[in-house]
Amino acid sequence: MHTVIRSPTLPLDTALAVSLSAGVAISLLGQAAFRAILWIGPTAAHLTVALLSVALVPVGVLTSGMVQLGVIAVALVSLAAVLQLKRLPRPARE
Repeated sequence: MHTVIRSPTLPLDTALAVSLSAGVAISLLGQAAFRAILWIGPTAAHLTVALLSVALVPVGVLTSGMVQLGVIAVALVSLAAVLQLKRLPRPARE
């Protein structure tokens, strides 16, 4: 994270790009496991974004750490939006 803030336009080393994506993925896997164990909600969206996060390692290596961080942030905001939409009541059918 310090490297991304210090030099946002430089490509990341592979190890740094992996650690950035892996940290997000491990957190999401933990949340999915927690939700599955307690049966408190769906886990597919968490697992999908965790997999996407790991798939974004080349983005940080080929472009920059800030781009990788931005794409991960968009994925996390999308996850939050999907979970919020699933909470909304469905309209009654006539």
